[in-house]
Amino acid sequence: MDATLTNKKAVITGASSGIGASIAQKFAEAKAEVVLIARRKERLMRLKEVIEEKGGKAHVFPADLCEGDQIQPLFEDIFRKLGHVDILVNNAGVGFYGPVHEMTPEEFDRTFHLNVRAVFLVTQQVVPFMKKQKEGVIINIGSISGKRGMSNLSVYCASKFAVTGFTESLLEELRADNIKVSLICPGLVNTEFFRNREQPLRGSVEDYIQGEDLADAALLCANGSQTATLTEIIVRPRRPIA
Repeated sequence: MDATLTNKKAVITGASSGIGASIAQKFAEAKAEVVLIARRKERLMRLKEVIEEKGGKAHVFPADLCEGDQIQPLFEDIFRKLGHVDILVNNAGVGFYGPVHEMTPEEFDRTFHLNVRAVFLVTQQVVPFMKKQKEGVIINIGSISGKRGMSNLSVYCASKFAVTGFTESLLEELRADNIKVSLICPGLVNTEFFRNREQPLRGSVEDYIQGEDLADAALLCANGSQTATLTEIIVRPRRPIA
C-alpha cells in the first residue's frame, strides 16, 4: 500500500506481539513515529530495535493497562516526550476460552479491565488533545466475536460487543471535531492470543488472518480520505477454517 504517515505520532497498545507489533512496524514503515505500549518491556525493546534498524522511530512505554491507575501517568509521560498524539490504536486485549460455568470471576474481571475499561481510559487521555488540534484518528481493534455470539467465548464476546458499541458512539461524538474513529473486526488471527484453556487450534494457522493483514487495514483507516471515515472493517480468513 502506497501510504505515508510522515510527521504523525501514533500510540499502539498491546504492541509487544501479534497484531499490535505488526501495526507498529507498518506505521513506522509509513514514516510515523510510534509509541509502543505493553507489559513486556523486553519484547518492546526488541521491536524498537527492529523498527530503528529499518530507519523508523519508536518509543517504549511499558505498562499494564489492566491497572487503571497507571494510565494517566503513562500518558502524561507520553505527552511530555512527544507533545501530541495523532493516532491511537487500542489493540491490547485478552481472551479466555471455555464454557460459561467454568469461567472464573478473575478471568471475567481481567477480560473487561483490559478489553473495555482500558480502551475507555486510554481514549479519555487522547481525546482532549485531538479535539484541541481538530484532528486525529482512533482505531479500536474489535472482533467478529463483537458482532455475533460464539460458544465458549461468552465473556470475550461480551467485551467485544462493548467495544463495538463504544466505538460507534465515539464516532458520533467526535465527528464534529474532525476526528476519525474506526473499528476493525477480525476473525481468526494467527497470534498467541487465546491462552489458558489448552484447546486445540482449528485448521492450519497458515489459513488464519495474519497480523500484516490487519496492519494494512489499520493503515488504510489512518491514512484515508480527508472527506471520509472508514467506520468499520470486517476481516475474515480467505478460506474456511475447518
